[in-house]
Amino acid sequence: MRDKIKEAYVRGMCIDDICTTLNISRGNFYYHKKEDLKRGINWDILALNKERDIESIREKEARFLKTLILSFEKFIEKSEELEPETIEKLHKYAETYWKLKAPQKNDVFASRKQSEDIARKTIEGIAKLALQEQNEAVVQFLSQNAELIIQTIFKEHK
Repeated sequence: MRDKIKEAYVRGMCIDDICTTLNISRGNFYYHKKEDLKRGINWDILALNKERDIESIREKEARFLKTLILSFEKFIEKSEELEPETIEKLHKYAETYWKLKAPQKNDVFASRKQSEDIARKTIEGIAKLALQEQNEAVVQFLSQNAELIIQTIFKEHK
């Protein structure tokens, strides 16, 4: 059952649909997700990696480069001599290419993972404070619902 739940989640099916389709409760869903996480299988990372399918990215990049090169060649054919305006257009082609090719610090997936890590650390910090204050109810709640809290936060801020 856990594999079916995980496969549906990784494919991008929303949690409500997974629960309805497989006739399970949200608690059951999160139980299986949490158990896999304990074993080192992070469903969120698997889902992100699926979205970042390398083959798909390579195909898109190849199409983009082909289009860019063909456009560049047409541009060169039309340009009889390299005037300042022509050089500026060439510069824009190169600049566009490098903006797209260079690693981005604001990569959506890296940014989301970094934000999720910060949220996890925040929850851990609150749990530690609650433990110091001997507030077992808060510690219990956070330990059982940390992933749900993170999912809820990021679902609302997509």
